[in-house]
Amino acid sequence: GLPMDDLHPDYPALVLANHILGGTSAGRLFSRVREHEGLSYGVWSTFRAAMLDPDAQLRVSGICNPVNMDKVKQLIGEEFNKLVAQGVTSEEVEEGKRSFLERRGMNRTQDGSLGSILSGQLYAGRTMRQEADFEAKLKALTPEQVSAAAKKYVKPENLVVVTAGDFANAAKHAGDAKPGAAGAGK
Repeated sequence: GLPMDDLHPDYPALVLANHILGGTSAGRLFSRVREHEGLSYGVWSTFRAAMLDPDAQLRVSGICNPVNMDKVKQLIGEEFNKLVAQGVTSEEVEEGKRSFLERRGMNRTQDGSLGSILSGQLYAGRTMRQEADFEAKLKALTPEQVSAAAKKYVKPENLVVVTAGDFANAAKHAGDAKPGAAGAGK
């Protein structure tokens, strides 16, 4: 967790860093772990900060054959380290802005999503101006700002990893699995 709410100055940069890391199927995690390595049925990250409390969390989730768990955890760790050490590219930032803002716009066309946004803003004593301000800040972000926020807040060494699965059975049948196949095994 991070001591940050959704009005924190670094919040938009971390939202975009997360989007680039794993907030979309074009993100680094999905691309590497699912598309290139074929080790996961899906992998993604989420970053959210509370409206009224300084409580933000970055989470990574994924689904894989238990036989592949160690390699999947290794690859996720490598992508976190690369985000912090190398930052993001201008291409990633521009594409990230476009896809993130497009998704937000689409969400506002859905009655349920719009109702949720409006009720949240009302509860926090805000108006939709807050939504517009956030989007303006996100649009103005540079690769340097996103990279700096990731370096400042994303701490790979602080990741807490939780796994669930039939690891004992997977280990017994590891020889039956096709190497690299996300769905291999019994």
